[in-house]
Amino acid sequence: MNFENQISKKESLFALIIIGIFICFAYQRVLKVPNDFLVNGGDGMKNYFTYLNHVKNDTTFMTFEGMNYPFGENIIFTDNQPLVANLTKVLSNIFPTWFRCNLVAFHNLVLIFGIILGGLGLFLCFRKLKIDFLFALGCTLGLILLNPQAGRINGHFSMFYPVLPWIFYLWLLFWEGNNKLKTSAFIGLIVVCSGLLHMYYFITISVFTLLSIFIYYALQSERKGLEMLKVTAIQVVLPFLILTFFSSYFNHSNDRPNDPWGFFSYTSSWEGLLFSYKLPMFEYINSNVVKVRSIDYEGRNYIGIIAVIYIILSIFYSIFNFNKAKIFIFQNKVLTYFLGVFILSSLISFGLPFTIPGLEWLLDYTGPYKQFRSIGRVGWVSFYAVNLLAIYVFYHWLKANNTRSEYLYTIPLIIIFEGAMFINKHEWHQTNMPDFLCDSQFNLPINPKDFQATLPDPYFNTGSECFSWPEQGDVVNQSYKIAYNMGIPSMGVMMSRTSFNQSLLLNELTNQPYKVPKIIDIIRAINSKPLLVIETKKEIQDYRPKLTHWTKKALIVFENDEFRLRSLSLDMFDQVVKEFNDSISQAVVIPSTVTHNLEFAKSKNSKGWGYEAIWNSSSLVPGNYIISFILECKDPTYVLSTTEVWQFDTNHNAVDYTDGGNRFNYKRIEGNKILIETPVSIKPNSNKLVIRVVKFNQKEKHDLNIENANIKSLF
Repeated sequence: MNFENQISKKESLFALIIIGIFICFAYQRVLKVPNDFLVNGGDGMKNYFTYLNHVKNDTTFMTFEGMNYPFGENIIFTDNQPLVANLTKVLSNIFPTWFRCNLVAFHNLVLIFGIILGGLGLFLCFRKLKIDFLFALGCTLGLILLNPQAGRINGHFSMFYPVLPWIFYLWLLFWEGNNKLKTSAFIGLIVVCSGLLHMYYFITISVFTLLSIFIYYALQSERKGLEMLKVTAIQVVLPFLILTFFSSYFNHSNDRPNDPWGFFSYTSSWEGLLFSYKLPMFEYINSNVVKVRSIDYEGRNYIGIIAVIYIILSIFYSIFNFNKAKIFIFQNKVLTYFLGVFILSSLISFGLPFTIPGLEWLLDYTGPYKQFRSIGRVGWVSFYAVNLLAIYVFYHWLKANNTRSEYLYTIPLIIIFEGAMFINKHEWHQTNMPDFLCDSQFNLPINPKDFQATLPDPYFNTGSECFSWPEQGDVVNQSYKIAYNMGIPSMGVMMSRTSFNQSLLLNELTNQPYKVPKIIDIIRAINSKPLLVIETKKEIQDYRPKLTHWTKKALIVFENDEFRLRSLSLDMFDQVVKEFNDSISQAVVIPSTVTHNLEFAKSKNSKGWGYEAIWNSSSLVPGNYIISFILECKDPTYVLSTTEVWQFDTNHNAVDYTDGGNRFNYKRIEGNKILIETPVSIKPNSNKLVIRVVKFNQKEKHDLNIENANIKSLF
């Protein structure tokens, strides 16, 4: 391949300065008030909290202690950018005064520095492809704003860094043939470091490197099997083993979800590559030419107008001049390489071959691959591959035809203009949150040493891929403030891939007090101190995760307009259980007017496999009923199941359909057996009910152990 042999250090430094000035101007809002949070809630606020709390309060480098009490969590699963968080933790001990007041500022400045470095990597790629300095610099400035990761500044900060340009640059060095093992070692190092920012870097870079290895060795005249194995081991296998060690050894859990939801939803598509979904050109086409199919945000990897034009021209040229196009591509290995990476990475980002109807089952045999449910993110690779290809072809073709500079440089100008419009369309907030800064006035008249943990009410627990109690009434942010300022960990959970058994234990708290939750016995053995209940006073919509049955008699120790704090002794749980069971034994139980036992059997319908029970009756009494059964849950996918109910009349016409997630309708947890109670309203003209229970990703081989199933009236 014909590359630029030497790129001077002065040239690279000058480019870095220009890119830095340009990025600082583009993100000047951040630099003006670097201590402002770039979000005001949601995942982004969680990412800030896990970073801040780890730096300030955690006692080790690899365990996050701020949530999921009493277990804590491996920081890999908290989205707190472990590499950045631990670097900050070290620096804050060396320079405590500055970092105490500027933890948020340092976090935000690292984001800006990361995108500047990514821009330098992209510039070096263009220069390596023998593109003139100014042309390369202009294209870099536009593309770094246009890159699909730029939108992560509104939440998923760990995925904001454009690492891939450096991997492309190292692979261009690899193609030169000089010291391939050394180059592979640098790639492996970047894979490990970026994986310690977020594990999705591992899958995106690994897909890219495996495609590069395949294309490179397929194009070699000599077969070098041993060298290929060495390169694969250094670039992919060794980083995988290192990252697996970090994610498994510390705070080990052997029951993390291995079949997460979302793979078939978070894919990309050709629309996601060719349309911006936000710029004027898209608005015009969508409104006046053709309605563009909407796709999930995770699949939107717009490649830019220059790359789109290149693809369209290439398709037409190939149709009318196929032989010339084939010769043109295969005689230039640069074109072959970038084209191959673009096409193959695009197909992978589309979820292929697993999204082909009838081939979904193949995903079950992909091992760690299926853990990465947002496979549309592989489209990041496609973005860089096609732009390097398009700009390389356009530049050298125009140069060969002696195109005047004013015409030639319209390409980088168009890219810069489009990038500026694109970043201007990004929606992100800047919020001053003094409660997390050194001038915080957050002060509660309680001694944090008197409590072992906080208990949010309503309870929140997300990230286990089964139970899902989202934030309500700002109780998550209230928990964050107290944890950060007072060092009291929370029993709430908002992370990812949380242990299944830990989730079972903690979510039992939302059940009625027929017995003391096992989690209370566990923490009682650790510490006898009471829990600090954070009871929000703001409006909530869903009362199912409320903990009033445990907390209503707990002593109020503080109250303001936002929340009420209660001291809940562990002995109170025993007292509440006794009172509850005594009240049941003394209550007069009026039997249900209608009770019918259900027999579930495995069956297959148009949607797939499940377990079905049918109740035929010519005299169904209309009214409210409860469908009740005990489901043995072997892993999170069983909790992440649904109960569907169809009602039919005497002519077999559908009268009504309802469904409910069993993760919201659980009433009792005994080990891994969960009592599910689903409400249903039987309509006046119904005479047949079809009740279907389907676990997530249900296959024929999966057996559901359903016990004590019945339907009973509430009258």
